[in-house]
Amino acid sequence: ESYKNKKMIGKLNFIDDSSYWHYCIQLSIYKKLLKEYDIRKLFIIHITTENYFFIECEDILKDIDLNELLF
Repeated sequence: ESYKNKKMIGKLNFIDDSSYWHYCIQLSIYKKLLKEYDIRKLFIIHITTENYFFIECEDILKDIDLNELLF
């Protein structure tokens, strides 16, 4: 959930401006950069003092060209 329903800017203005989506974008960029490795799923690993959790991320950049975001 984003703070005060804030959205990202530019071509990503349909995405909530929250930590979860920032990490999803980051992992999506890594996936595009490492395309020769056939990465199928993206995960955040949340580690606590007692346990750890896998949180699956959406590949939100799968249909977006990175060059479109930069220019």
